[in-house]
Amino acid sequence: MFNFSFISSIVWLGLIGIVFFTEIFCSVTSNHPGYNKIDYYSPQTVTRVYDKSGRKIGQFARENRIITKYTDIPQTLIDAFLAAEDKNFFLHQGVDIERLGFAIFQSIYNLFKHKRLVGASTITQQVVRNILIDNSRNIDRKIREIVLAYRISQLYTKEKILEIYLNHIFLGNNSYGVAAAAQSYFGKRLYDLTIAEIAVLASLPKAPSQLNPLVYPEKILIRRNWVINKMVKDGFISEEDGKIAINEPINLNKSSKFGNNNDILRDYIESVRRQLIDLFGEDIVYTKGLTVITNIDIEIQNKAYEAFITQINNYDRRHGWRGPITNIYNKNINIPKDNNYKIPYDIWFPYIKSIEKPDGMLNSQLIAIVIEINNNSVKIGFNNGQEGVIKINNMSWARKNLPKQHLGKAIKTPKDLLSIGDVILVRNKKINLLSELTEYSNVSINSQKFNKKSNKKNFLLQDEWILEQIPNVNGGIVILEPYTGNILAMISGYYGDHFNRVIQANRQPGSIFKPIVHTVALEYGLNPYTTIKDEPLSINMGSSAGGVWTPKNYTKTFLGDITLTEALAKSRNLPTVRLTLALGVPRIMEMAKRFKIYTNNINFYTKEYALGLGTKETTLLNMANAYNSIASHGFLTTPELISEIYSQDGKLIYKSKIDYENYEKNKKLINQEVIDNIYSNIEDINPDNSNSEYYPPKVLLGRSKIIKNKVYNHINNMLSDTIKWGTARGIKTKLPFAGKTGSTNSSFDSWFIGYTAQFTIGVYVGFDTPYTLGDKEYGATIALPIADDVINKLEKNYSQIPLSQFPSSTEIYNDNSWKKPDEKYDSIKWYYINN
Repeated sequence: MFNFSFISSIVWLGLIGIVFFTEIFCSVTSNHPGYNKIDYYSPQTVTRVYDKSGRKIGQFARENRIITKYTDIPQTLIDAFLAAEDKNFFLHQGVDIERLGFAIFQSIYNLFKHKRLVGASTITQQVVRNILIDNSRNIDRKIREIVLAYRISQLYTKEKILEIYLNHIFLGNNSYGVAAAAQSYFGKRLYDLTIAEIAVLASLPKAPSQLNPLVYPEKILIRRNWVINKMVKDGFISEEDGKIAINEPINLNKSSKFGNNNDILRDYIESVRRQLIDLFGEDIVYTKGLTVITNIDIEIQNKAYEAFITQINNYDRRHGWRGPITNIYNKNINIPKDNNYKIPYDIWFPYIKSIEKPDGMLNSQLIAIVIEINNNSVKIGFNNGQEGVIKINNMSWARKNLPKQHLGKAIKTPKDLLSIGDVILVRNKKINLLSELTEYSNVSINSQKFNKKSNKKNFLLQDEWILEQIPNVNGGIVILEPYTGNILAMISGYYGDHFNRVIQANRQPGSIFKPIVHTVALEYGLNPYTTIKDEPLSINMGSSAGGVWTPKNYTKTFLGDITLTEALAKSRNLPTVRLTLALGVPRIMEMAKRFKIYTNNINFYTKEYALGLGTKETTLLNMANAYNSIASHGFLTTPELISEIYSQDGKLIYKSKIDYENYEKNKKLINQEVIDNIYSNIEDINPDNSNSEYYPPKVLLGRSKIIKNKVYNHINNMLSDTIKWGTARGIKTKLPFAGKTGSTNSSFDSWFIGYTAQFTIGVYVGFDTPYTLGDKEYGATIALPIADDVINKLEKNYSQIPLSQFPSSTEIYNDNSWKKPDEKYDSIKWYYINN
């Protein structure tokens, strides 16, 4: 029982409060903030990224929010939030007087007991607090909130206020609003949620961080069940539905814990993000809810990633073991340094739990520690406390990696490569290297009993284990579409380090550049059957340029007189140098600029003859686009990541461009016979686009023509022969194919670029800090197998469309910039070619 003194105090406090409240009310009503923030409510929204088929693949946002109209919100979800937050919402005028009165008296009582104050904010008050005023904790702010909540209730409908609330409220895990939270926690749309899942969302406004289901599963389970019982009590659901909901486990979308940009898509999405920021600026990209349609083909991207990961690991294994991730002795743990010693469980288990996942580790791999070494096996421990065994035959590949990629002695015992306490990567022998790359499993929280270990996967720890390591070589893949230039897939590295080895890495193209030299030769009158000498050659470069330069073939052999086709197909260096001498470096660089391999301001020397062998650095994307332009019958393509961009209100604000000036000019010059010849199979490639403005003839004619038809015919045939019997004969496909391998001096870089009528693929492999890939490693042994793997995975999806030729009597476009050989050029005796 309260005593008389206490009741008197409450009365006096109440009177003082009324006076104070009256003064604040007068102040607020005369100086209220503008309500137009409610009228023009426009919160930060998410920019969403989609693939070419309309599937969402990523997003960019500071606040993850999906704006949803009141009419699109399920009634059960509305009822759940009313039960949890404001059951009298549709009855009061912004302030629940009964609830407020109880909260005031309870809070006064709590003050005397040194307890927390009791809140009584309605949904309308929360809207005021989040949008119109600050979130400070003082009496003045609270009274302003009450007054403004009342005024808003007079100006706006209940449905409008509730719509704003359910779109604006923060629900943890970077989710703002109920629609975003439903996607984040459950991977579902609002209408697909169960009562139990709706109750989870309605539980979160109270304390979104402290009730995050991914972090505090026990707490959210208690709060969720309270909300369900409250819904039953308030008559929103039946007792039977309540019981079913309480017994339902909380099945969370595990991927929400890590975001939705998985390893397979990360490179493409990051490149799109950078382009969007260049176009619109960071604020618009992260707050204005753009819709971005990209050109990525998910199936092609997946196949490219699988091939890249598999073949990079194959290369890495060929060059041996570089050592463990770390060793327990590095932590100064007091145990004997003896390979005959077995580390006790109470020492190795706490240590292995502290080891963080290294960059580049795959989902199929696990971290382990060597705890015992025997003659034919090692015993390993995992961070779940279990143990496994690696037999010597499952580590036989791991000969020591020596300088210049040489290998050490064969492994005879595990002690030849491992020591007690080594932290290593392993993989269960039954699990494929790529088996979990695209797998998303659910975290299950059982409503009856929560077990933190219940969601651990059974990796069959009693089975055999294989020693693994993370490759230190890197590279990239890009796949382009002829005619359009659309980038269908992009893999820019083994690690998620945001350095794009397709777009940003400048490397020497090596032999992959030779077709450009041959294209110049063809333009100036030579043909595929012109003979050229493959014999020793020395050039006096002058003392300032290093004296005499003696280029060599990779094989260190000579073939004598050979055709241009054989020189290109077998990637002979000496014939290419002779062509460079005869044609001149400026002509070759002019052609390279036409293909956009280099910019117009690129610096070079007129006697930089090694440039013909690909010594001038460029990017994989530039080189792949040059080949893609050849595949497009000599029309220059522009690589396109993005197809279309729409504003939040659905207006088209960006579209990949067609140069209509070029289109109209080229259309007048084109021959219908040529159109029919080139595009006879186009409808098989893309039948749905036949009536579109992007139907390939319009796309193609909107491009610049950079090589003549006759030149295209020749270089296309020469590159086809390179696949059939040249250095690229390792490509095993039924699709008509043309392409070229490439390597650089000391095998620092490995390349392959090739094309069909439907796609162009470019592959580059090398160390980020240039270093030899190995004495017997070159384009045909590293980059080509990656491309071949991708092509073999994709060829069933493509018809065998021939690489079409122009009729010999036609010419699409006669550009005046293509000058005939002048007198000075004609006066050159083909000394360097024939002598």
